[in-house]
Amino acid sequence: MTTEYIDTIQFTKWWLKNPQGNEQVMAAFREFVKQINETEPGTFTYLMYTPNLQVANQPSQVPTELFFIESYASPAAFSTHIDAFVKAISDPYKNSFYPYAMNTAEPLVLTDCCARFRPTSGGAPCGFIRPDGFKHAQVTQNARWWVKPEKNKHELLNALYEFSLWVKKNEPGTLMYFFTNPEQGKTAPPAPDGEINFIAAYQNEQAQTEHYANWNARFLSKYKDYFVASCNAPSVPFIEEQNLRFFDGFIRQKNWD
Repeated sequence: MTTEYIDTIQFTKWWLKNPQGNEQVMAAFREFVKQINETEPGTFTYLMYTPNLQVANQPSQVPTELFFIESYASPAAFSTHIDAFVKAISDPYKNSFYPYAMNTAEPLVLTDCCARFRPTSGGAPCGFIRPDGFKHAQVTQNARWWVKPEKNKHELLNALYEFSLWVKKNEPGTLMYFFTNPEQGKTAPPAPDGEINFIAAYQNEQAQTEHYANWNARFLSKYKDYFVASCNAPSVPFIEEQNLRFFDGFIRQKNWD
């Protein structure tokens, strides 16, 4: 299986220190997004979200959380982006972010570096983002599932890959859909080997309901036993699911087609 740097997706979480009075830093983020869209061709994906607290989340979210989906053309492109971020956001607004407990001079940041799955047969990495789909989605979710240690995770991922191809062809209301493997040693906190991280976005609740029906019938009915179960419901896979609101961002579409 081939993994390229452009397959790496970074899921990053920051927390604003105060629940209110963050207009200045959020305005700075909007300007920063505009800046890097124009000046960083090597930044392929940069999507910023805030929590959607109008629906249930598992576990619950706090209103000050910021969630980012990022990908870059190369380590050099990532380094260029970090330099710009420090200059525009993390240095001037450092005191706006919740700090590390053991190093209060630095903002607390949690990062999952994950790889978009490529099938055994080769070909493009999994998943898709339809043109401007992240802007038009009324429902966006980040979900994590865990595969049992005794199950063949690679077999499961190949089946997920085939299902994602079916979704792209048959669910026009599913606007974003991809899943990733954690890159060991590059996540904070460390991610277990069995983790699968999903991003899904839907045009509306009806499209979400239709996808769930297809997911249950075409995939989960065959592979439910592969997943770690909930403690209080052994027949139900354990899931972490967070609902998100798009704030700002962009993608280079050619890297998602």
